Amino acid sequence: MISESRDASMPEAASATIIENIRRIRQKVASDPVFAGDLRRLAIDAIRFGMEKDDGTPTPQWKELMSNYASDKTQLERLSGEDEAFENSDWGLACLAYIAGNSTCGIDTATMTGTERGFTPDMYDQMEEFEDNPTPNIYPVPECPE
Repeated sequence: MISESRDASMPEAASATIIENIRRIRQKVASDPVFAGDLRRLAIDAIRFGMEKDDGTPTPQWKELMSNYASDKTQLERLSGEDEAFENSDWGLACLAYIAGNSTCGIDTATMTGTERGFTPDMYDQMEEFEDNPTPNIYPVPECPE
């Protein structure tokens, strides 16, 4: 996890939801170029080495990146691909991909900066549903037409 000083207006990570942590990190990226650069390097390593090792456990690089967005062990497991229900949910893997991909954006990104960019309303709903209920009704992801 990147060391950071907390702004009084930002939610404390210890009590924040994943979405609140994403927003906190986005604010930090927009205001702190050193933090933004560190997060970018973590994201590039996480993408380069992938989410899982051959044995199915998270890579250290992925887990280190995602530790910036987690308030507790349960959230870190969800973000690290260790929460099978979330990973198999409609938007679980897409959420993780967006978080990692958008973590490469810095303060000079011309659009909304940071990891919330590109989230769809369905992704927000999925993330919030898992925050409130770790075992919601799961619907299979539709298969792509051939």
